[in-house]
Amino acid sequence: MDLTKSRIAQMEIKAPLAGFVVFGFNYAQGYLNAKPFKVGDNAFSGMILAEMPDLDTLELDAKVEETDRGRIAVKQEARVRVDSLPELTMAASIGHISLLAEQSYSWPPSRSFHAYASIAHPIRACVPA
Repeated sequence: MDLTKSRIAQMEIKAPLAGFVVFGFNYAQGYLNAKPFKVGDNAFSGMILAEMPDLDTLELDAKVEETDRGRIAVKQEARVRVDSLPELTMAASIGHISLLAEQSYSWPPSRSFHAYASIAHPIRACVPA
């Protein structure tokens, strides 16, 4: 029992920063049946089981319609809402805007610009209290 406890203690990993852990997919049952790794799954030496993205480098990529392009500017404050979390609104600042318009070939055809915004306080905005 002591041997098992010591091995379990060696499997504990301390996180270097605050945030979310994203587990990789286990392809042992094939590509179509891939599921995230869970307790009890076999893993080989040196593989990447999970990753923890740095939330300070989190950046939003948004498409801005050509008609709205004149209303935004670099360093302008913005509010970001995500479809998966409609009750959460995050403060952001526009970092840069693409110079060239991107043509879409869907109906109706439109042109849009890419705008990139960095979230002001990603740790407070994304991690529940």
